[in-house]
Amino acid sequence: MGAESQSAVNTLQRLFLGEEEPDSAAKTIATIYNPLLQQGSQSVFELWDMMCDAVGVLDCHLVVDERLVSVINAISELPDVTDQSGTAVKPGGSWSGFGVFWRDLPVLAVEYREASDGMALV
Repeated sequence: MGAESQSAVNTLQRLFLGEEEPDSAAKTIATIYNPLLQQGSQSVFELWDMMCDAVGVLDCHLVVDERLVSVINAISELPDVTDQSGTAVKPGGSWSGFGVFWRDLPVLAVEYREASDGMALV
């Protein structure tokens, strides 16, 4: 796990413990990933994986679920990540049609669907 991912994990842990509010956590996550996304990195997909893993590990814990939904909403309300020319950054490669960061939460739905395929549904 890289330094960015570890910082994101720490932020999510503080969020789940109630030590950080969703809006603040979203801004922290953007601070971590914006420079990477501006350089064309797809590392944010690790963030989505971590969030999906949290759903599976933490199971149906109402407070945690509410905080996770709130941070995802807060992330989607962040300003678009833009490159040096002011153009909104989109995922590359086969993910290019999935919208812009952060507004469209590109590939989150795909990651969640794949993760939920492995979760036991009650």
